[in-house]
Amino acid sequence: MAFSLYTAVFLISVIAVFFIVRKEARPLVLLLASVSYIYHLNGRALVVLLVTTAIVYAFGLLIQFFKDKNRNRSAGACLFAGLFLLVFSLSFLKFSSRIPMFSKLIVPIGFSYYAFQAIGYIVDIYNGKIRAEKNMMYLALYMSFFPKFVSGPIEREEDFVAQIKELKEVRFLDEQRLSEAFGYILYGYFMKLVVADNLGVLVTKLFNGYRDSGSLWLIIGSLSYTMQIYCDFAGYSALAVGVSRIFGINLVQNFTSPYMAVNISDFWRRWHRSLSMWLRDYVYIPLGGNRKGVLRQCINVAIVFILCGIWHGNGLNFLAWGMLHAIYSVIDVLVRRRRNKDKAKSFLSELKGRFVTFCCASFAWIFFGASGLKTAVEYCIAMVTAGSAGTTFIAEYNELCNETTRTNFMVGFILIVILMDVISYKRNKPFPVVLQDLACGARYLIYYLMIITIIIFGLYGPGYSASNFMYMNF
Repeated sequence: MAFSLYTAVFLISVIAVFFIVRKEARPLVLLLASVSYIYHLNGRALVVLLVTTAIVYAFGLLIQFFKDKNRNRSAGACLFAGLFLLVFSLSFLKFSSRIPMFSKLIVPIGFSYYAFQAIGYIVDIYNGKIRAEKNMMYLALYMSFFPKFVSGPIEREEDFVAQIKELKEVRFLDEQRLSEAFGYILYGYFMKLVVADNLGVLVTKLFNGYRDSGSLWLIIGSLSYTMQIYCDFAGYSALAVGVSRIFGINLVQNFTSPYMAVNISDFWRRWHRSLSMWLRDYVYIPLGGNRKGVLRQCINVAIVFILCGIWHGNGLNFLAWGMLHAIYSVIDVLVRRRRNKDKAKSFLSELKGRFVTFCCASFAWIFFGASGLKTAVEYCIAMVTAGSAGTTFIAEYNELCNETTRTNFMVGFILIVILMDVISYKRNKPFPVVLQDLACGARYLIYYLMIITIIIFGLYGPGYSASNFMYMNF
């Protein structure tokens, strides 16, 4: 959620109404709040959401009706029709910009995420994992819940709706829940406003001025973008989790120290976990997973990551990013099959695995962050051939450092992020949850320091648009 006066007033108002009204009306309050929030973001996005929800609700009931009557062909036909509508709509909106007649069409905010939720919902009904939701208010809230609407996480209907039905049990004065929620929110704003947005100033200069920059600066730019996109998206996800916790709803943890991964498979178990799990359950496993031999497994892995790249954007650079991760993952599958007998892993072996995985992910992010495939390739070539830094760029960078003292603190902020990730990895829980294990005084001292840091070093106010989370574009 954006760091703005509107967000603060909106959230405080929703919290107040949520805990004042009759407990049975709480789901309705959240639904109305979500509709209001989405309308404020974009009226067209709200229309698309309402139409999609109505279609998914109808198809869900139809599939359930035919399944109950053992009319599997009819249920399958309904599933196919529903999937066709959702996949075609998503694909058309994703690629319409390449068709001159539809070049002005863009993907409505949130559609890429709740379309996947809708697909998972009707597939699970068909497979008998869940029953169709008869209460349209519950389904509409599942599709539209405002903390997760813009950039996920991609939730499962059975998990989310089960919590909606228990909202009447949520107490206002629950110190542990509220402290945890507050910790997530502060952590999210620290990651976004202090780290990601400050790094963004440097990344923009380097990616736009790569022709005038030396190899060292271009490597720094790649590493900076690697941290920027993580802190930006993890920051949004933490905000979504924190705001949801206020209302007693637990969302999927999208990130679990991804740059601590020992191989690329481990990376994707830790990065954008809700998307990874969705692709695993609704693409990889239906294709056969690892059940039909090594060759078929490698093909299935490649298909998943190519689709993942296309989902992120219609540019060739996103396809290249997906193909790079496909290559990484296929190599990882083959290497791990050879090393399965070696159960014990030394510290140096794990350290080497982390270093290689981080470098591979960082290299692939160049294609993800570049404006196009040509730019990405030129950037990569320049990293090797540019030599010493260009004097023009050095002068501009020195000017940047003189204009804002924030730049001088970035190394420290990145080290803090690394420290938080190491602690989370060692404790096997998110950092805001780790804070709950501290004594009350120590925990609130950290909260106070985070607030001061956000106020002093965060990028917000005139001239900045902190609301533009990077994953809003996908």
